Amino acid sequence: MEKRDKNNDDDIRTIWYEHVRSRPGFFLGRRIGDSDSRNDAIHELLKAVINNSVEQSEQGHSQNIDVTIKDNVVNVRDYGCGMPFDKLMCRVTNLNPNEGCWALMLTNALSSHFKIQSFRDGKTKTVEFSYGKLIGESSVEVSNQRSGTSISFTLDDSLLGKYQWLSQRIANTLRNYACLNKGFAINYNGQKILSKNGLYDLLCHKTKREEMLYAPIHLQDEKFEFVFTHTTRNCGEEFYSFVNKHYTPRGGTHQNAFRNALAMTIRTYFGKWYETDDICNAVSAVISIKVQEPLYETGAQTRLGSEMMQPEGQTIHDYVNDVVGRLLGDYLHKHTDIGDIILNRINKLEEMRKELP
Repeated sequence: MEKRDKNNDDDIRTIWYEHVRSRPGFFLGRRIGDSDSRNDAIHELLKAVINNSVEQSEQGHSQNIDVTIKDNVVNVRDYGCGMPFDKLMCRVTNLNPNEGCWALMLTNALSSHFKIQSFRDGKTKTVEFSYGKLIGESSVEVSNQRSGTSISFTLDDSLLGKYQWLSQRIANTLRNYACLNKGFAINYNGQKILSKNGLYDLLCHKTKREEMLYAPIHLQDEKFEFVFTHTTRNCGEEFYSFVNKHYTPRGGTHQNAFRNALAMTIRTYFGKWYETDDICNAVSAVISIKVQEPLYETGAQTRLGSEMMQPEGQTIHDYVNDVVGRLLGDYLHKHTDIGDIILNRINKLEEMRKELP
């Protein structure tokens, strides 16, 4: 154990990574030990690191990133502004989650090797770590590389076990990013992932064209976007929901609000009461909402628990109901042929339900 002087900032800095490495499961919010949970944890780390690069696109600074994984060495390179040189150290060693780089700190501590390099204004600076401990820091040097940030790491298998990067899972995650950020290009191990139509493309990837009864309806306002279609399936709903571009596989208040809003809008348009199950059965949909200070029901953040769009603001239920009712109602009045298809499908599903013993 290293001897520390409380008055020495360099020594204090070494405390943080020992704290993380002693309880990795606590920080990851996943069990460390069985392969499924372990693999889930490492992919969540990768996703969180990529989030920092995607934010550059959302701020208008970058339209593409590169993600490469070879021999368990991961590299994520964006082409944004590049992290300020004097902030590189604190961004990857600060335990305060309010700093916004929590994921970078965790990845650093749990990696046998971690390197972050920033490119700004024709200059560059690099900081390297091993098991969270600083092993090298370059001076600011001249560079001809495009501005942006490069993060490279190899996770520590002595802590995480014999983990495995799942290529298809990573590709699916990156496709979500591309569809949630229309026009944003991701180069993954030589494969270009790009979406020109946003959530529309994501739904078309999730649902076979031949199963769709009509071209997906794609509508949005500032904080809520949705795309859906009825399918030829006789049962089952498929919802893919996102909160602040984070995938929520178990849905939550935003998904429940959309389901209820869809049913209410359909009833209003046709002037007839239909069961929600008959309306939503055989529906495939993708929804994305922006919520201020979201609360989740699980540590893994798989299900949204927030009731409000923002503290002391409008409820998610009322907001989504207003957006869907207004936009979808207007759409159906302009596309009566689509309305007829939806009505026929609902009537058919209602008949099938009533025929069940």
